Amino acid sequence: MAIGISRRTAFSGLAVVGLVVAACGQGDLEERTRQAAEALDASGQGVGVSTSEGIAGSRPPERAPETRRPTADRPVDLTDLGYTFGDPEAPVRIIEFSDFGCGYCRRFHMESYPDLIAEYVETGKVAWQYVPYVLGIFPHGLESATAGECAVEQEMLQAFGARMFEDQAEWKNEQGAVRHIFVRYAREEGLDADRFEQCLDEDWRRDQVRQNILAGGRLGVRGTPTFFIPGYQPLQGALPKEIFQQILEYVLSEDAEPAQ
Repeated sequence: MAIGISRRTAFSGLAVVGLVVAACGQGDLEERTRQAAEALDASGQGVGVSTSEGIAGSRPPERAPETRRPTADRPVDLTDLGYTFGDPEAPVRIIEFSDFGCGYCRRFHMESYPDLIAEYVETGKVAWQYVPYVLGIFPHGLESATAGECAVEQEMLQAFGARMFEDQAEWKNEQGAVRHIFVRYAREEGLDADRFEQCLDEDWRRDQVRQNILAGGRLGVRGTPTFFIPGYQPLQGALPKEIFQQILEYVLSEDAEPAQ
């Protein structure tokens, strides 16, 4: 799936005011994207350190998608980014760029997201694609995104991501390394903890985190959460459930209209 930078304005028929609402970030996009990518490159490894049993930077035995860096003359390919919840053939797809350390992302996922998943994703109306993103302004940002990608690697992002938001204050306020906290979350949420640790230690998802950062920068993600519905204007901020429902009903009704 490729998304171009230009997109038509939509939702003009809705009584929606202030689509850009409370969101984390809003700094200089180009500079922040550059700094986040450089920080990832300079960090050596995203979360842990290599062990004597593994080689840093090695690939997992399965599910190691190749990535293509976006360029100025090519649309951003979102196919391999993040993880999709629900039916991939649903009539509407939402791509969410979200930072686990963002308080507004936490608010959205604790308040609006569960009901939206139940009403639209579990009923097959919407596919929800979550992309772990790094704004570069929160403690342990790279580590948390890498941990999220290691949960993606096991197709367990739903449970792990919910735990990351629920206990956000614990790991954000940790003064030292946070690896042990994320491993505990993985174990308690039913992930294969040994595989999760190996993913962290050997940086299986390092390139994917970088790809997320670069793709978000190319798409103009200036704050989180940011939502894209292909063919429509991007939405930003911790939108209330009622606003999101209004938008989705509009998009679904428009999608159901026969082509002229």
